[in-house]
Amino acid sequence: MTRLIVSVRNTEEAHAAWQGGADLLDIKEPKRGSLGRPDWVQVEAILRRLPHEVPVSLAWGELADEASQVTVPSDRLRFVKLGLAGTDRVPDWRERWWRFRDALSTEISIVAVVYAEESAVGAPTAEHVLQLAKDGGAAGVLVDTCDKERGSLFQQWSPQRIQEFIASVHQAGLFVAIAGSLTVETLPLALEMSPDFVAVRGAVCQGSREAALEHRKVREVKSLFRGRVERSSDSTSSEENRLMV
Repeated sequence: MTRLIVSVRNTEEAHAAWQGGADLLDIKEPKRGSLGRPDWVQVEAILRRLPHEVPVSLAWGELADEASQVTVPSDRLRFVKLGLAGTDRVPDWRERWWRFRDALSTEISIVAVVYAEESAVGAPTAEHVLQLAKDGGAAGVLVDTCDKERGSLFQQWSPQRIQEFIASVHQAGLFVAIAGSLTVETLPLALEMSPDFVAVRGAVCQGSREAALEHRKVREVKSLFRGRVERSSDSTSSEENRLMV
């Protein structure tokens, strides 16, 4: 079953997203980019307000921007995402990756990020990132877009390529999340591909991804997930009934 990730930037948004049905909250600062790292004081405020059982991930910026030099100070986090844009100019980026991963608490898993417009933003190919994830102890892989002005994930990759990459990640024994300016119109297609997670921000905001998050829109998006589960259950029941006849 595909689960919903909602990106949040403050305590109000975190509460609205969780009450709206998000399965995992991803803390980030959208004004600082696709994986914009928030100020730590904001992260602490969100973690204090959330029940301990709420799963939380954190966007930690780009490896090339010295992001790997800071130790993540909380084991309340489930996952930390580290981007690879600009690593074409960083000869030791793989070593940086390992140092960052090794500095994490054993309670926190690292997530490798594939940028769909990889060459345009100086990021490794999807295949190289998947290999890094397997070799570098990642729990999963996120497929996202780096430059939101270049278009959505479905404008960068064909549905067939996305589906094939999801299969490759699953074959490697890792989870896969897809994101990248997904909308209410494109979410059904994303769900048909059966990734482990689908992540949204702009689709649940009052306009752009930098605007405030709306509880109502989170509930609307979550209803698409529930509808998908119900249709799958109905299909399974119909197949079971057919076999019993």
